[in-house]
Amino acid sequence: MALRQVAGRRKGTKAFSLLEAMIGCFIALACCLIVSGAMPIANGSRSKAEKANIALALAQKQIEKAKSLGFPNATAARAFDNGMLDSLTVVDLHSAMLFGTASYPAYESTWVDDPQVDSAGKLLPYGRSFLTFSEINPNLRAVEVIVFWQEGSTTRFVKLGALLANL
Repeated sequence: MALRQVAGRRKGTKAFSLLEAMIGCFIALACCLIVSGAMPIANGSRSKAEKANIALALAQKQIEKAKSLGFPNATAARAFDNGMLDSLTVVDLHSAMLFGTASYPAYESTWVDDPQVDSAGKLLPYGRSFLTFSEINPNLRAVEVIVFWQEGSTTRFVKLGALLANL
């Protein structure tokens, strides 16, 4: 902004006009409003990312535990015996309106780490986790972990899988 010489002052003394001061205040106010308007959006994005991180960590923990059991124990019965499943009851994720367009059988593992406060049911809003076991061929089994949670009216999920070979 240009400094102008104010009438009635000594020569060499300069100041801002009223219009320039008002424009400067308006620009500062506009910047403050933009920053304050962006804060809720940033907090919402941070919250979504935090929930996705938690879900991914829970899924990774379950996958690592399944991998540590090895190929012979990569079955629902052995996973239940090792504390990886809530029950041996098969849940169809499609009919539970959680996943897929066709029948998708899985075993619930939502509350397996509840004493350590490390379960999907405690860490995520309406959180649930499931494991699936499938035999691809006689020497190869697939284990998948799917973690669901609610964000507003939207159901989000993370899905991780691992292959276990009979070596």
